[in-house]
Amino acid sequence: MTLDEATPMELARHFLEATAGKNLADLSALFHDDAVFWTNVDQNEYDKASRLARIAVEFRVFQKFGFERPVINEFADGFVIRAVVTGCLADDVRFDFPICIVAETAGGRIQRLEEYLDPAKVTSILSAMEASAGQ
Repeated sequence: MTLDEATPMELARHFLEATAGKNLADLSALFHDDAVFWTNVDQNEYDKASRLARIAVEFRVFQKFGFERPVINEFADGFVIRAVVTGCLADDVRFDFPICIVAETAGGRIQRLEEYLDPAKVTSILSAMEASAGQ
């Protein structure tokens, strides 16, 4: 199977694997070059390069990272993932928070990805990312 032939369910599974494995190259390959990213935390849209740069910072500050109890729902042109994100920051601060990821797909790639989470649950992560981005 090539990515161009990937179903939304296959893309969702690859997304979870690449993210949990902190594999930026594999993650990047899942997205169209003109993909759009949005999160309810700041309610801004980002292009692929901007979002991948932010993900690279996340990967640096996460000592451990994973998705627990993921539930994937596939539809004709996308998928929804509901899961609990768990992990540990480099300073041994543990975190967990529920997340809902909604993706629109086309041509075997993710075209748009939206993340919904409780901003109050990620305060320690955002602080660590700001400190790491300044380095």
